[in-house]
Amino acid sequence: MRKRFIAWFLPIAVTIVVIAALFTFLISEKLKSELAVPQRISVQLGSDALDNEVARPINHLRSLIQREKIVQAVLDEDNGADVAPMVNAFRTLLSRNPEYAQIRWIGDDGMERVRVERTADGDTRVLPLNELQDKSKRYYVRNTLKQNQGEIFVSPLDLNVEHGQIEMPYHPMIRLGMRAFRSDGRSNGMFILNISAQRMLENFAAHTQGADTVLLNSDGYWLKSARVDDEWGFMFGRKDNFGTRYPEAWKQIGVVERGQFEDADGLWSFVTVRPLQAGIGSAAEANSPLADDEYVWKVVSRIPPEALEQASNQNLAGWILMTLLFMGALVVGCLVLARAHRRRDAMAENLRALNRRLEEK
Repeated sequence: MRKRFIAWFLPIAVTIVVIAALFTFLISEKLKSELAVPQRISVQLGSDALDNEVARPINHLRSLIQREKIVQAVLDEDNGADVAPMVNAFRTLLSRNPEYAQIRWIGDDGMERVRVERTADGDTRVLPLNELQDKSKRYYVRNTLKQNQGEIFVSPLDLNVEHGQIEMPYHPMIRLGMRAFRSDGRSNGMFILNISAQRMLENFAAHTQGADTVLLNSDGYWLKSARVDDEWGFMFGRKDNFGTRYPEAWKQIGVVERGQFEDADGLWSFVTVRPLQAGIGSAAEANSPLADDEYVWKVVSRIPPEALEQASNQNLAGWILMTLLFMGALVVGCLVLARAHRRRDAMAENLRALNRRLEEK
């Protein structure tokens, strides 16, 4: 009986276990996929929210310098010229573009000559001479001075600094710099356009709401994160960044254009954003010396392993219970069959014994 029970039970039991394991795996993968699809959508929405944030102002700055005759007329004058036409052009640019925080004409010596900035109530203000600052030590001034005529320097996205201190509350900025020239080709300073990135970052957060999605610069520092303390670490000399916190993930995210993969830290979705290529402008059209590959952001989303495990285990208990019920029914069925066969064998043996006795008589 035991051999017959094992012969019937084992093949069927193994088949049930294999089928149950296969269904569990397929359902687990389906549940992971249901998490992965919204994650990819969230990453793409975040990426879309960043498009055209740099390309459009590049075109505005080029137009201001190369097509505004009243601005060129001021540049052609010696020091002490009437700057009112330039101020009016600056004010018009800011009034039409609420995300533009300020625009300046800075001399080759780094000293601000004209500065028009947006006030807290959305109006524009022209700074008097006694409030103009020496910006000669700021990186964007030094880098703009290195450019050739017609080239535009695009700064990294960072925090605004006034009088040597990071402005509070934080004002994230992108700065565009383009050298200014007189009509005879002599250098006459530069124009610096400050673009407030606050609205862009708020749009990014709104489009990725409900997902653990962050915006990183090319070095892996957080520009936008659900954990506010992570943001702008490079401005304060902090070592901690995405690459130090998630080194294995960063090895792939840092060099691959886009993708989705799973590792010990969870399920990752990411896409590379190149602001200089977005919208109607591009680095090539702007004649920027900064290569597209050098100016990148990364939109990254993570589903932690606990969420993946919870999704995987969501129907596990049901499948285990169902498998146990099938196994229990199989055991009962095999026992009943084994006992029936044992009775049949016993009856057959008794019949054979009876036939032998009859033959002997």
